Amino acid sequence: MLLRRSTNNTVATIAINNATDISSKNTSTNNITANSKVKDNLNGGIIIASHRIKDYLTPVNGDFSFQRLTEKLNKENLLKTIDISNYLYEEINSQSDLLSAERKLYQSLGSTLDSPLLDKYVIRKLSGFISKLSIRTPVTPNQITIISLFFGLLAGFFFSFGGYTYNIPAGFLYFFSVVLDQCDGEVARLKYMESKYGSVLDIICDTLVNVALVVGITWAVYQAGGSSFTIVLGLLAIAGISISIFLTTYSDVNNKDQTYNKTKKWIDKLNNKDFFYIIIFVCIAINQMIWFLLIMAIGTNIFWLTRKIVHR
Repeated sequence: MLLRRSTNNTVATIAINNATDISSKNTSTNNITANSKVKDNLNGGIIIASHRIKDYLTPVNGDFSFQRLTEKLNKENLLKTIDISNYLYEEINSQSDLLSAERKLYQSLGSTLDSPLLDKYVIRKLSGFISKLSIRTPVTPNQITIISLFFGLLAGFFFSFGGYTYNIPAGFLYFFSVVLDQCDGEVARLKYMESKYGSVLDIICDTLVNVALVVGITWAVYQAGGSSFTIVLGLLAIAGISISIFLTTYSDVNNKDQTYNKTKKWIDKLNNKDFFYIIIFVCIAINQMIWFLLIMAIGTNIFWLTRKIVHR
C-alpha cells in the first residue's frame, strides 16, 4: 500500500508481513482504493495481500477503516513502514501524467557507478532506447548480459589482429558491448527482475570483457615486435582492472563504513570510466595500443592500492 502525506508529499510504503496464500484467486481489494482516507489526511493506495487480511478489517459505514487496520497491524508487529521519498512516485490521473511518469522512469535508470560524461550523456541515451524496446520482448536481463559478453569477447578477438583495419571495428564492438552492459540493469529494474545472481553475473562478465580486451591488445602488440615486457604490462593491466572492478562494485555493497573525508571522496572520483573510455578510443585513433597497456598497467594498480589504503 502506498501512502502519501498530502502536506509535504512524503511517500511511505506499508508492507504486511506474514501474509500468505497470495495469489489471484485468494486476493481481494474489497473496495480499497486510492481515494480511501486514512488518519492524518493520508490517501491509501492499493493493497494486494492474503484473503485473510479481511480478518483485520473493521467495516465502518459499509467500508473498511484503514485507521483500524493500521493500528491493529502495528500493535501486533505486522506492520512495516519504509520511507520511499527518494524513489519515483507519481499519481496517474491523465494521459499526460502517464507520459510524464514514463519519462521520469527512464530518466531514473542511471547508476551511481555511471561516469559523469560518456555514461550519462551518451551511453545511457542509447541504452535507454534499447531497453525501452527490450521490455516489450521476452528477453531477460541475464540474456542481455550474455549478449554483451559476446560482443565484448568479439572485440577482444578483433583487437588481437592489431592495426586500424581491426582496431576500429573492435572499438565499435566494445562500445556496443558497453551499451548493452547498461541495458541489462535497466531492463532488470523495469521488469522487476533484479537479483543477486544477475548482479554477480554482470560483474563476472564485465571482468571477462576487460580481460579479453587486454589479452587481445597484448597479443597484437607482442606480435608486432613487442618483448616480454609487453606480456608483463598485459598481466599487470589484467590484475589492476580486475581488482578495481571488484573493489568498486562488489566490496562496496558490504562496506558499512559511511564516514567520508576529502581524501576518500577524491580517490573515489578517480573511479571514473570516462578515463578508460577516452584512453582506449584515443589509443585506437592514434594506433598506439601499447600506451593503453602502459596506462592501464600503472594507473589501475595505483588506483586500487591507494583506494584500499584510504578505505581500510
